Amino acid sequence: MDSGELELLLQNTVLRDRQSAMDILVAHAWLLIPDVRCDLLSNGRQGVYHSVRFGPECEADFLTYEIMERQVNWQVTYIASPSAAILENSMPSIEFAHALRQIDLWRDSISHCEDRFTVPLPILDLTAKFSYRIVIGQSLHQTDDERHEVQCHRRNDLRIRSFDWLIQKLSYYSQSEFALLEKLGPVKAL
Repeated sequence: MDSGELELLLQNTVLRDRQSAMDILVAHAWLLIPDVRCDLLSNGRQGVYHSVRFGPECEADFLTYEIMERQVNWQVTYIASPSAAILENSMPSIEFAHALRQIDLWRDSISHCEDRFTVPLPILDLTAKFSYRIVIGQSLHQTDDERHEVQCHRRNDLRIRSFDWLIQKLSYYSQSEFALLEKLGPVKAL
């Protein structure tokens, strides 16, 4: 599959519903790494886990990591519906409000089990930093009020992206980089 074929797949499948999006992202997990780089991915310094449990009732859709020097940056990602709006009747939509509550739950749960996360490299004395991401809706369809609402909820540790971000991301890589990302970027087992 080349990047054009993946772009068509994303446009036709990932935008359908949450489950379709999850299925595609499991197969092309590198798309979730914020600033994916072939060199870091190939030497195990970046990667993605799927369905990570933080407790009996707390499971993250995806957990990405990047190791830079002596720090591992973990990003916990919630995948919402690709058709969800940010606002409904000038209030956060049910889907967006649920995603925000999920992030709060993850923050609390992770604070009790931070030391359980390990990376697949034999590096000792890594410090850990956690951040969170919500992927929801399509920015091309957002109103100015919805864009403002997204900005209001952004923090240093929370990023809110649309599914359009995943599709646009494909244009940043050459065909050879894309082939390597596809080869190296499947989800890992934690």
